[in-house]
Amino acid sequence: MTISLTSQSANTSHLLTLAQWMTVNFSNPNLAFANSKQYAHIHVLFRPLPFNCFTAIGFYSEQVYDYGLWAPYSMVFRHEGKYLGGI
Repeated sequence: MTISLTSQSANTSHLLTLAQWMTVNFSNPNLAFANSKQYAHIHVLFRPLPFNCFTAIGFYSEQVYDYGLWAPYSMVFRHEGKYLGGI
């Protein structure tokens, strides 16, 4: 996912704030422990990419099981809504 800063109407300050808010880790331990037969304990991470990758604000996201933090089951790179690759 990328957010272009080249648009005339874009408010750079607001876009940078949005990018900071989106740089998070999400985990669902309460849901997984309450009903472990239905839900795995996962972590979803969003990390900013260097600005010069796309000349825009971009993100890398991955999903991992709690027991395999170094073996993601999903990784995605996107630029302007186009799928660039992943697993």
